[in-house]
Amino acid sequence: MATSLGCALFLGYVFGLSGVISGGVIDMMIIVYLWKPYYLCHNGLKISICYYWRAIGKLLALIAISIILSNFIYSEIFGEDPTNFIILFIQVLILAVVYSIISFALFYIFDSGTRDFVKRFWFQIVKNKRKNVMNMYNHPINKIYIINTPLNLQLIR
Repeated sequence: MATSLGCALFLGYVFGLSGVISGGVIDMMIIVYLWKPYYLCHNGLKISICYYWRAIGKLLALIAISIILSNFIYSEIFGEDPTNFIILFIQVLILAVVYSIISFALFYIFDSGTRDFVKRFWFQIVKNKRKNVMNMYNHPINKIYIINTPLNLQLIR
């Protein structure tokens, strides 16, 4: 709280209203991105802060590579600027798909957490789907009982 007030007062004096706003943002960035990880790693997990920064650096590098590659592919596909909003929307949609594919591929190759997530997703959704479908038909609520009556067949659920 005191650092936020100090940053806001100093930057407000130098830059005016935009300094006050940026003082709060800068203070939050210092607390969230520097002090909290240090405090958690040093006092909570009892590990070196280098592990945290290595992991964050790797993820940020993968994101930067994804942005650079998708920007290169986008500039090769669409050399000219869009002329109307429909073309702009289509180009943005294609860029989002290209970025997603590149980013997912890079994260799957270089990040073990993404590989674990994909394996778990594959196992939970795809492999167990057959078991869930069979259990659905064997469940008593989903069984269909046919009752023969003299007038007609009635289906009761």
